[in-house]
Amino acid sequence: MGGNAAKFISWIDFGNYSDKGLATKFLNAVFLNAVLDKELGEMAFKPLTIGQIQSPGHKDEAAGGAVVLTNTALYTEKSESVADADDLQDLVLTSADSTFSNKSGLGFVHGEALKVNNHSFAAFDDVDHDKLYSNTNDCLFNETELKQFDKFITIVNALGVKLGLIQDGSQINLSVPEKNAIKQQVRAGILKQATLKKEERLIEPVFISEIKLLDIFLHELY
Repeated sequence: MGGNAAKFISWIDFGNYSDKGLATKFLNAVFLNAVLDKELGEMAFKPLTIGQIQSPGHKDEAAGGAVVLTNTALYTEKSESVADADDLQDLVLTSADSTFSNKSGLGFVHGEALKVNNHSFAAFDDVDHDKLYSNTNDCLFNETELKQFDKFITIVNALGVKLGLIQDGSQINLSVPEKNAIKQQVRAGILKQATLKKEERLIEPVFISEIKLLDIFLHELY
């Protein structure tokens, strides 16, 4: 975790980052609930370990990523910053009913349920550039369904209350007009790319766009 993200994680733990602290436990639990989601079916998996590596200094971006995991038994010794996924079992909200596997989605996935060219795509379906835009550069994107977005908010709210990070009654609760605004702004961003040449277009996963917009909304609300 580098830069301002590292500082933010430290602030949650009152300025004293700990790999066993509240912030670390919260982020690990959010990640674990995501990969155990029963809607993933055979793509769901349970990692043996979950951990985080924080950048050693401000803007020293020698970090391994927000969450580092392994689902194989390659490591005989565990770093102190890595925890058994089983230690977070009390924070698992739902889990997959099927047998866990290591299969992952292929292609360009948006992490969100979408409607494109009047067809529905699941969160981990391949929806690449050629599905989003026609040969004549028309935008074929209809809308995001906000299914994974809503699930993310549910997980954050539930874990936040359970760990004491969010007071009961202060959960994130967007109105229908606010959700519609997010849907419209996501579509506007994809539509804007249609005005560019194909090689100049930058396609961002829709779920990432949604979370960025959520951050803006929360800043305006609070």
